[in-house]
Amino acid sequence: MAQMAKNTKFHDTSIDDQLLKMLDSAKARAEVEKTAPPFPLPYVSPDALVSELERRRDKWDAEQKTGQNHEIRTTFMGQESFSSSQPLKNLKPIVLKEMHVRTRYTGRYLLCRVIARPSRVVCVTFGVENVNAWPHLVSLYNFPGTFEASGSELDTLFPLYTVLAIREPMVKMALAGSQIYVRIDSPSDLVVLHPDDPLLKGIKWSSGSRKHPLHTRTSSGWKTLGDSHFKRQEYWAAVVAYSRGLQLDPTSTALRLNRSLARIRLGHYSASLRDLNSVLSSDNLSTADKLKGLYRSAQAEYASGRYDAAKQYYEGCLGVDENLVDAKTGIQKCVDRLQEQQTGVYRWEELYDQTLRAKSVLSFDISDFVGPVKVAPVPNRGGGRGILATRDIEVGELLLVSKAIANGPPNNQEGILIALNFHANEIQSGGHYTLIQNLMMKLMDSKQINNDFCQLYGGERHQPSNPDINDYFDENDPLSPPVFIDTNRVEAVCSLNWFGCSPENAANKTESKQEKPSPLNDGKSTVIYLLPSYFNHSCDANATRHFFGDAIVIRALTQIRAGDEITISYIYANEPYHERANTLKKWFPTCDCSLCVEDREAGVGTSKKRQKLLEDRTSTSLPTVRAMVSKMDATYPSTGPRVQPLRSAAHHRLSELLQVQGMRKQNSKAAYEAIKEEMASIEYMGIDVLDKGINDDAVKHEIPIASNRIPYNDTEAALKCLVIANTFCFLDKLDRAKQWARAAVWISHKALGGGIHLFKAKFGDAIQEMGSNVVGLVGKIEKEVKNGIWHLDTKRGS
Repeated sequence: MAQMAKNTKFHDTSIDDQLLKMLDSAKARAEVEKTAPPFPLPYVSPDALVSELERRRDKWDAEQKTGQNHEIRTTFMGQESFSSSQPLKNLKPIVLKEMHVRTRYTGRYLLCRVIARPSRVVCVTFGVENVNAWPHLVSLYNFPGTFEASGSELDTLFPLYTVLAIREPMVKMALAGSQIYVRIDSPSDLVVLHPDDPLLKGIKWSSGSRKHPLHTRTSSGWKTLGDSHFKRQEYWAAVVAYSRGLQLDPTSTALRLNRSLARIRLGHYSASLRDLNSVLSSDNLSTADKLKGLYRSAQAEYASGRYDAAKQYYEGCLGVDENLVDAKTGIQKCVDRLQEQQTGVYRWEELYDQTLRAKSVLSFDISDFVGPVKVAPVPNRGGGRGILATRDIEVGELLLVSKAIANGPPNNQEGILIALNFHANEIQSGGHYTLIQNLMMKLMDSKQINNDFCQLYGGERHQPSNPDINDYFDENDPLSPPVFIDTNRVEAVCSLNWFGCSPENAANKTESKQEKPSPLNDGKSTVIYLLPSYFNHSCDANATRHFFGDAIVIRALTQIRAGDEITISYIYANEPYHERANTLKKWFPTCDCSLCVEDREAGVGTSKKRQKLLEDRTSTSLPTVRAMVSKMDATYPSTGPRVQPLRSAAHHRLSELLQVQGMRKQNSKAAYEAIKEEMASIEYMGIDVLDKGINDDAVKHEIPIASNRIPYNDTEAALKCLVIANTFCFLDKLDRAKQWARAAVWISHKALGGGIHLFKAKFGDAIQEMGSNVVGLVGKIEKEVKNGIWHLDTKRGS
């Protein structure tokens, strides 16, 4: 149940406490509701119900017009819900008079019609009456196109006297309040009935007959309504209006073409292509309509990632109009996307720049890329699946580029939304809830997208399986999902597979798979993918990920042998063990990576001691930090794991203070020691430093680090290399400075691609801040790369 609060400024702790109390209270109420006895559904006067709902609607309309609907809204996710998978023909009717509160009516359906205009906060509410004129309130959740819909959109979706069948209905009490309502959680549980549906044969409504809303307009009237929605970018309502016009006139090419374009704007490419195939197979098609059909087919195929098919349609357009510039442009774009798809070569610097300049997470016009990887069962995952290498893989090799199938922006046009998640027992930003609503819209497009999504991990209760076909699916009725949609599964899969990304973290250390959100707004879009969701976790992963817009880019951190599992880290490796373990328990009981094994062997006391010691890194006292480093080192065995994040952080802090002593106070001894400590910090990130020379001038390697691994935090490691280079410049050791500057460029290139140009784009501010010596070094390295003097070992997928 959605709640609203005044948009007041809170301190973080205050709002946190309030929301946690609300979540605990709602969970307690939900437990009580499970065992509380049912009682008869109270009768409400039809006039009183309609009057109250019309008052709500008028108030909501006024708030929308004046912008006063910008509130802090809360909603609950993950509470136990029900989604029916029973064909209507297997269900028997029930009337509201026979129903009890807190009861699910399995094996039954409720026939009713809308008697009051809908309104919403988060869910949509409207009044209905059943055949014997008994009225009640319906709350509709997760129905596509309703989450941010205007009143006029809702009126098009659910006009007065729309006849509905609700599969296996349940009457519930609100978790926050005393309201009683018939709750619908899945879009497939609500069936919008056509006036000649066999289910309505012989039905007589006690309150009198009403004209079915389909017949309140002509075919052209529905087209006019659809056009007005389309102009306001209300594409779902436009699709519904065009569809009602087609129910009255199935031969209308204009309606079908208009609907196809609205479906493209919604991302319903399969449904759009069905419309366009129908148009293009028509007899006596005008040249103008044929051109529209071909061009929109190209658009739909292109957006689906089928670039060969799109190219053919664009070429077909030129067969009709050889001067059509948009078709020529489309052909070139198809060629570009096919090149990306086949080679993994992208315009990384351009994508990075666009990502940073954007105010929200963009969806770039790039192709997906699948490198030497495959989904396969993984023996040590308890029968689960993972991603395996199909051949030997080199360090930094591009493994995957994938665009999100759905995106939940952190904010919406109506202010702040907070989701209280029962699944995760967390307070989450509105982006998580918005993602699910946008995903629901995506699932309305085709059976295939539902099958693909339902193969993803959803916990023990939701094993991979293909959903059953919806018995009332009608290709010409957009309100009928192609399959039965299990809302519990959708929420569970999303809770275990979503990622957070934002323009500010473009190509930086990647966001963890499950973030701890700020209660009001974590600033990140919440996104979900198909193939990338099969990567399993390791704190000491052999692959890394970055975001460019909503595209996830995964590269190899190490050399990987054919047949080995490829993992990414869901969390930051430098978090203390108890925090990592607590976050990861939603996926599995224990992590078996070398980092976690060492932490468990060291014991809880040692783990907490390390974390306590690290608190001293905020100190500006050199003796205090020296002591902290010495004590931290003593907590690790001599044969400890390669990656030791807390130890790395400790040595880095000591290096920072020594740099202050060395460079600001002209203390060369401190500067030399700062370099030594920063090298140690890099080594504890898992990188072998091959050339630890400091005092001597003999440079033995082009780069001073081993090339068999990228650090787990490439941004941090590259900056540390630049810091060492800058310190060597201060000591007038320019050859060594260039050696370490090269290391920074190499790390950036292997982690992100894009070579020296993306490196400069990403680290330009830091380079300028370090001064002219480092600027000059980077300039020299750029010339070396340009002239082929130094090679970044550019390979496929760079």
